[in-house]
Amino acid sequence: MNRLENPVSRFNQIDEEYTYFVHSYYVQTAPQNIVDTAEYVVVIPTIVHRGNVVGM
Repeated sequence: MNRLENPVSRFNQIDEEYTYFVHSYYVQTAPQNIVDTAEYVVVIPTIVHRGNVVGM
C-alpha cells in the first residue's frame, strides 16, 4: 500500500498490512478524495474520503 499525504485522514496512524480484495472493482475519483492506494496492474484507490463519507 502507498500512504498518501492527507493530514486530515484518521488512517495515517495505521501500519501497512497485507490487504485482500475479493473482486476487481474500484472507484475512479478525484485525487483529492484518495486517502490510500494499492498497486496491482494499476494504482487503485483503497480508501476514499469526501466530507463525512469514507469508502473502503
